[in-house]
Amino acid sequence: MEQEPGVVLLVHDDTQLDYGYRPATSGLGPIGNGSHRGFFVHTVLAVAPRGSRERVLGLLHQEAWVRQSAPGQAEGSKQSSRQRQERPRESEVWTRAVEQVGSPPEAEVWIHVADRYAEMFAFLKRCLEMGTFFLDHLLDRAKSWPAQGQGSIEVPSEHERRARSAQVQLSWGCMHLLPPETGASAGSDPLQLWVVRVWEPEPPSKQEAQREFVPSQKHGSNRRREPQSEEVEALEWIRLECSASGERRAGLASHPPFQFKVAH
Repeated sequence: MEQEPGVVLLVHDDTQLDYGYRPATSGLGPIGNGSHRGFFVHTVLAVAPRGSRERVLGLLHQEAWVRQSAPGQAEGSKQSSRQRQERPRESEVWTRAVEQVGSPPEAEVWIHVADRYAEMFAFLKRCLEMGTFFLDHLLDRAKSWPAQGQGSIEVPSEHERRARSAQVQLSWGCMHLLPPETGASAGSDPLQLWVVRVWEPEPPSKQEAQREFVPSQKHGSNRRREPQSEEVEALEWIRLECSASGERRAGLASHPPFQFKVAH
């Protein structure tokens, strides 16, 4: 995939392919609450997030996997701790994706973007080893930190929501993520992470955020429409940055994932 210099977001997620209730169909496993059968697909999509390069670059990695039911034990006994540790873990698909994507070229800064399913020491450690950064919805402790700065972010209009300038606050700090006591990552050195949180403490009310008039497609008249939700969701980002090399750190500093005007 040909790329220009800059930041590339590597967006991870799993998709469920639902084949309904078909217990006799081979090659499928439980999905959802276990009542339906199907399989999962883990996808990594590359996105250029900003400016003239803002576009979807392409699919970097995709892996299909089937969830396996826990094997039954004789006389209804449960698996031992050792048996559970020896079983393949579903979470390994996230680490394999980082390995398959590989390391960025010198001119690029790659940032893995994941949800709570990637809150694993092995995933974060592999990102660091591959010379990439990561974003994650992690570390509730960061939400207890007091504000250390403030600024504004321009939020574009969407559907019934009008454009607005959101007043946000900023906090940051250093954390050390300890390895698990068991498993492949046991005994590893702690990961040093810099955590940055940006949040909107006072989102606007429903009336303030709603567009004043929206044309009605049915009757051609201007009528006020109700927003899709009762409340405006507050903006919030939590960014985790690993201790990367100076060149990578400088590259990320010159191409941050989001920009706003800061006033200390």
